[in-house]
Amino acid sequence: MVIDEVREHRSFDAWAASSHTISAVLDAQVVCITNQGDDEAVVLDSLRNPALEFIERGDGDPRLGLFEWSAPDGSRPDDVVALAQANPNAGHRVDMADLLAAGRRAQASVIAQELTLYKTEVLCMRVPLLNPAVDPSRWSAGAYQPG
Repeated sequence: MVIDEVREHRSFDAWAASSHTISAVLDAQVVCITNQGDDEAVVLDSLRNPALEFIERGDGDPRLGLFEWSAPDGSRPDDVVALAQANPNAGHRVDMADLLAAGRRAQASVIAQELTLYKTEVLCMRVPLLNPAVDPSRWSAGAYQPG
């Protein structure tokens, strides 16, 4: 079974209704495809966090796999190395100049959502909130100026 955009699951309702439907098949798999989400991506976090714990410490379920292309937390939208880590086709099917231009635009935008969506959709980074009223990094740096 394939579940797309698991980051959009804000409750376990759909997950509970679908993930157990494969129990009659011994070698069945559930594959979740998604970008990173925000603090409300409860199903994604419930799968990704234990997978990371297993990778880092060896504790947990060895059958839970994590295959991801993501920029390191805190990466800037104009960081070529981070963009390449999150976009394996950069420089091949995806133009790095396009990614950089969009990242610089998002970084300069006074609309905080533009940057958070760029971080999740292009850099594949987790953000606290997908649609914030203000950019948290600018706010904490004392650089926030209303548009």
